[in-house]
Amino acid sequence: DDPALFAAMLKRQHERAVKILTALRSTFSDAILRLASYVMNKVMSRLFSRVVVHPAQIATLRKASDSQLPLIFLPLHRSHLDYIVITFILANNNIQSPLVAAGENLRIPVFGWLLRGLGAFFIKRRMDPAKGKKDTLYRALLHTYMMQCMGAGHNF
Repeated sequence: DDPALFAAMLKRQHERAVKILTALRSTFSDAILRLASYVMNKVMSRLFSRVVVHPAQIATLRKASDSQLPLIFLPLHRSHLDYIVITFILANNNIQSPLVAAGENLRIPVFGWLLRGLGAFFIKRRMDPAKGKKDTLYRALLHTYMMQCMGAGHNF
């Protein structure tokens, strides 16, 4: 019932929430996407003889995109290549690229900045600090962040 203790706890949780949201946020950049698309087109053309995308699939994605509802992509994640290819196929077809959840281990200098600019947002690999102890603040902020992004029309 100590107001000073409550105020201190509230301040600590507020500071922690700001830190979590700062770590989570994506800073999608069209300029970074255009530059990365150019580089990826050059790299992909050397790695693969072709990437085949059925025109009807692109038409379906365009039609779904016109609905103003967020599109949710579910890559297999057998490698990091799947969501990279999805991002660049969409970008090359003028369809909004998705925001992508990335492990916080990828939030490293320069590379992390580049990933953020391409739509990555960084999440903890383990959401809870210990077995049986839930990090309710982190979970609530992640859920709210994703809902706000979808409400703003971002794809995932």
